[in-house]
Order: sequence, then structure tokens, then C-alpha cells
Amino acid sequence: MKKMILLVLMMIVVSSVVVEAKGKGGSIEIVGGAKVAKLDYALKINGNEVDWSKQSEAVIDNLSKPTGVYLGGIYWVTNNKGIEIGVSSLGSSFSGTIDGKATEKTNEFIEIYGKYNYQANQYFRFNAGLTYCSFSEEDKIAAENFSEVVEEGSGVGLNVGAGMKLPVTDNLSLTGEVNYSLLNIMIDQGYDHNKDKLVRLDYDREYVLNPLAAKIGISYRF
Repeated sequence: MKKMILLVLMMIVVSSVVVEAKGKGGSIEIVGGAKVAKLDYALKINGNEVDWSKQSEAVIDNLSKPTGVYLGGIYWVTNNKGIEIGVSSLGSSFSGTIDGKATEKTNEFIEIYGKYNYQANQYFRFNAGLTYCSFSEEDKIAAENFSEVVEEGSGVGLNVGAGMKLPVTDNLSLTGEVNYSLLNIMIDQGYDHNKDKLVRLDYDREYVLNPLAAKIGISYRF
């Protein structure tokens, strides 16, 4: 629920910035579409990388390929230099047997990003900026009647990318983009089975994600 509220608030912020910038006479572009990513998904405990077990590797292989959607707004200060803010919502899942029990795992990633865009020519653009990502993992174990969020965390990273746009009309374009982020998620809460709730961790647990992502969508420039 918190992530849905965050997503709605970010969409409102994007819309507000677009309206304000438009009122000042700037050129505005709305971008949105589908997004897929591949994550490193390495685990560090107190700064030391932990080797995944064979069973965990199968789980991570599924969880490291999230898919979802994105929405953003670009304020073009000049014809080829613009500032973009936006949000993406990604998810991945695993369904199988862990420790002899049928288990479902669901990961959710909500990303808020801001970046500088440079339009090199009619078709190609480059960008770089910052990403804030919130993360949660939910486990469902039918045999134990268990369905809870078991981890929550967040992190800030750097991103760089390159994109291509194919004009359909003077305002409407098809878009594609590839970007890479240096992003670690620090887990600050984990599920305590004795207390039946999330508690703040007393040690450092960190996921090194470093997502390589691809986007495909449409844009409309006012």
C-alpha cells in the first residue's frame, strides 16, 4: 500500500512539474511505456559478499528479471537539453519449493529518478542522473498459512543511458532506451518470526542490484 501511495504521489508530482513548466513557456515531453531489467542481485552481509546456495541461485535467477512500467516528464530547456523526472514500478516473482515447502516470493521495486537528457540529433539522445529505489519482498508459504512482507529497504544510485526515438507525427514518437545503474539496496527491516512482524535489523544486509534495463514506449512533446 505504501508503494502504491508513493507511485500515485510521484505521478502527481510529474504532472505538476509538466503543467508548471508548460505555463512558463518551456517545451514539455511526456514519456511512458514498458520496462524490463536484469539485476546482479549479489548479497552482502556486514560488507562481505555471500555466496548463494544452489537452491538460492534458482530463486535469484527468477527474482533478478523484473518487469514493469514507467512514466516521466521532460522539461526541455533548449531544443536538445532537458531535465527529466519520473517513476517506474517493477516486479519479479518465484514459485517453487524451498526447504521442501511450496513457496511464492514476490519482489517489488519502486524507482524515482531524475536525469539530464541531451538530444544528439533527431533520433538519438543520451542521459545521466540519479535513482532512488524502494524495495520489498513478500513470501507466501501455503503449508504454514504464511503471507507477509519479509524484507524492506531502499537505496540511491547513479544511472547512465542512451535512447532512440522514431517520430510518428510532429509530436508523437516511438521510443526505446537502454540504461545502466550503480544501485545498492540496504535492507533496514526484516521479518521476525518470533514477533510476527518486521523489525529493524541490527546488522548490515545489502543487495547489489546494478540493473541493466531496457525501455520501450511512446512520447508526446508539446
